[in-house]
Amino acid sequence: MMNVFTPGADTTVTKVSRFDSAGRMQWSIDVGPNLWGSRTLAVMPGGDVVLGVCSKPFCFSQDGSAVTAAIVRISSAGKTLWTTRVPGTGFSSIDADGRGRTLAVVDAPDAPRIVLVGDAGGILLDAATDIAFPRASLGGESGDFVVAGQEAATGKPVFERRRSDGGTRFRATLDVARGAVDRVSFAPNGSIALGGWFEGRLQWGGEAHDAQFGSGFVVVGGGDGSPQWSKADTGLSGSSASVPPCVAFGRDNDVVTFTQTFGKGQANLRSYTRDGAQRWIHEFGGIFGTWVNAVAVARNGDVVVGGNGTADAPFKALPFAKTTQYVAVIAP
Repeated sequence: MMNVFTPGADTTVTKVSRFDSAGRMQWSIDVGPNLWGSRTLAVMPGGDVVLGVCSKPFCFSQDGSAVTAAIVRISSAGKTLWTTRVPGTGFSSIDADGRGRTLAVVDAPDAPRIVLVGDAGGILLDAATDIAFPRASLGGESGDFVVAGQEAATGKPVFERRRSDGGTRFRATLDVARGAVDRVSFAPNGSIALGGWFEGRLQWGGEAHDAQFGSGFVVVGGGDGSPQWSKADTGLSGSSASVPPCVAFGRDNDVVTFTQTFGKGQANLRSYTRDGAQRWIHEFGGIFGTWVNAVAVARNGDVVVGGNGTADAPFKALPFAKTTQYVAVIAP
């Protein structure tokens, strides 16, 4: 059975709901009080949910008052287990593993923080990163994690594998004109998938791609940073560009990507084998009004996607969508 967890946030309440594979709601709870902005969500193999929340709606203060951030863990039965305050004002990404650990990239006034929280809610690691716009993902039995984003000095996509104590195992920069990693996934077997955008020439895993404007890319590497394979959306023209692909590992370490294309009003979902051969593509048309947010793969191979469905933002006055949906799945 596949279970789907979906949070929704508005200006009054943050709610987390669990659905089974037939679409029946198992439970739905309010998170709080006075906690909002559940735009980061992860599910542990045992079914517990962790999400990043803030003391202000959308992690933004309109009156200048302080914004604080916290991680909430909810049991598979829908009960809040603990809430841990973390240093920062919001979240760029959150992930969890089978050890009960939670890894979060926390927005902070000085520099982003990489925060690792233990099974009982205590902070195990709190470290700064020099990577701009970082995202992070936990791996398998090694206990390591990957941080990815943009190299501040060169403006190029960069990623690094780090130990649970914060030490760096390796760091790799993609040799392109400029770009950034916007999504990262760390498979149990050590493979690393990156989704982002680039300009210029991208050469990775024996494949070369050219993009005059920012195009979405997916690259997969080994646990030592060695190139394996890459794909890019280079069939664009004019000022159109792809939203950096969301990426997720599925069964047998295959890869699923979820991308929205600016200027074309469409989104697509693609499945690749672990060797980079495309299995299938599904075109969504223009149903995702503003942004593609998440893709998740269950152990039975089912794929669930989440995105903003409103047309109000960012094309009108608000800098954010009125409704933001993220998803994650488990297969107990």
